[in-house]
Amino acid sequence: GGPEHAHCLLGPLEDLAVIEEQVVRETAVAALKDLAKGMPEEHLSGPFLALIQRMTGRESFTSKVSACGLVPVALGRVSKDLQDDLLPKYLSLCTDGTPMVRRAAASVLCEVLTIMANSEAWLESLLEVLRSLLKQEQESVRVLAIDNCIALGQICPVSVVAAEAVPCIRASAQDRAWT
Repeated sequence: GGPEHAHCLLGPLEDLAVIEEQVVRETAVAALKDLAKGMPEEHLSGPFLALIQRMTGRESFTSKVSACGLVPVALGRVSKDLQDDLLPKYLSLCTDGTPMVRRAAASVLCEVLTIMANSEAWLESLLEVLRSLLKQEQESVRVLAIDNCIALGQICPVSVVAAEAVPCIRASAQDRAWT
């Protein structure tokens, strides 16, 4: 047992995290997140990131939805170079063709923004994702995007909030689907 052997549980939990049954999938993702928090750095940057890469590369939406939930845990604990490898995969989930995947990606955008708030290199890409999510046809994705605008106001400088969050919120307030 112990954190040094936590990586041994990744395979079975990955199998559970990609199945159709939502409750089982969400429980497996929660267990993976708990494992990741206690994992040694070398296991997180090795086997855990490899797991996320496999999950984002699969065709099934269930795999991609589960991967979305794991991205913030990894981003917050890996090196800048590994963040630079992981973020493009997350950004591709934000623009995935399946609404459930986009919704899952939008649900963790706030966490990703918080982790990457000091990264000038990635902030614009993340803001572009936020703008895109606010224009989605699926109402559930747009609602999550508004929540992310609010979070943006808590982590970004006032100039960014004024330029990005306020116009997005105003546009959403004028959304005919919600009035």
